[in-house]
Amino acid sequence: EDLILPKAKYAVPDEKPPQNRPVVNIMQDGSVVVKKNVRYSPTRDGDNFTPIHTLLAEMRDNIPDLDIEKKTVGGTQMTLINVPLLIRADKWTEWHYVGKFMEACVYPPAAFWKLELALSEIDKEAKMLGRPFK
Repeated sequence: EDLILPKAKYAVPDEKPPQNRPVVNIMQDGSVVVKKNVRYSPTRDGDNFTPIHTLLAEMRDNIPDLDIEKKTVGGTQMTLINVPLLIRADKWTEWHYVGKFMEACVYPPAAFWKLELALSEIDKEAKMLGRPFK
């Protein structure tokens, strides 16, 4: 998806991402988009996060060579996924949308506990506007 990612002051290069790492895009309006398909829309779905839970469960079920770990978390036995999920959020996305998505990641049927946030090394917006960027 075409997003303007927030600029990172300090970041670790993403040199060898896992081949099976799932990627989710969170747009300015809070919509969750995967491979150009809107899977959750705040205007359509509101506080019903079932579409996000369904998406995460589908992602889990479709990860090849799934690396999982059984752990007890808060007294509950869970199967945790050791493949990181990459969240790409637009620079202007309100952070509560990202937070709600991150909360859904711990939903037991999904159990993504390793999350990565995508950032940019350059300020794409400044570059587009012809402003100096560092």
